[in-house]
Formats: sequence, C-alpha cells, structure tokens
Amino acid sequence: MVTALPDVNVMIALAFPNHMHHLPAQEWFGAVPDRPWATCPTTQLVFIRIASDPRLSGAAVLPTQARALLMAATRFGDHRFWPDDVDALSAPEFPAELLAGQRQVTDAYLIAIASRHGGVVVTFDRSMADVLPTHSPDRSRVQVLTG
Repeated sequence: MVTALPDVNVMIALAFPNHMHHLPAQEWFGAVPDRPWATCPTTQLVFIRIASDPRLSGAAVLPTQARALLMAATRFGDHRFWPDDVDALSAPEFPAELLAGQRQVTDAYLIAIASRHGGVVVTFDRSMADVLPTHSPDRSRVQVLTG
C-alpha cells in the first residue's frame, strides 16, 4: 500500500475539529485504517508553527501543545517518518525551474519527498500538481481531497 504524506493543511484539519475541512480529512484518514502515512521535518515544523499561530488558527495552542498534538497523532495507524532527504539544489525530483512563486516551493518539495519515498502527497490544494510538467509521472503523486 502506498504511503500518504498529508500536507500541513490536511494535518491541521485532522487536528482541529473546528477546521472547515475536519470532516473530509477525518473521513479520508479513517477510510483505510491500516494505510501507512508519513510526516517529515518540513510538515512537522510547519504544523507546529501554524497550530500555534493565533492569526492562522482560531484554536491556536502553545507550540509545546502543538508538538504534543503531533506526537499523539503519530501514534495513530502506521506512521512513518521520512527525513528531508531531497536536495532542493540538485535533486531531479525538485522542479525548481517551474516554480512561479514562493507558495509553490513547499508544494514542490513535498512532491519530491513523496516521489523519493514512493508515496503520495495528500492535500486539499487542487493546484498543487501544477508545479510539475503536464507529462510528469509525479503528477500521480498528488492526491486531492474534496471538502
């Protein structure tokens, strides 16, 4: 079974019941109880940052609480840790020449990590795969949830 790497929007939706996408995220996560899923340093750190930012989350918590939430979440299901092992300067999986703006940098990096580990990125962002060429086989590494 392919390992899923939820992006931070999916992780925040899973963690906070008041999030507008909480239900679709929960339905996705619960649909296949034995599905392997992963986090990486990038998703972990950004989760802690966003979960503790009162401007971005009405239910913001302290960074230590966000870290505890994340630690508890990694005990569910078949969690795997993927290191940030893609070199953004030279890895062929990282399509730097196609990036049109700063918001695409993390998207491209998560897709590259998923490609490196044979997994998929799970997101609510319908345009995430647009950082890749239309013929790229890595476009199939993006699974978009509807919410």
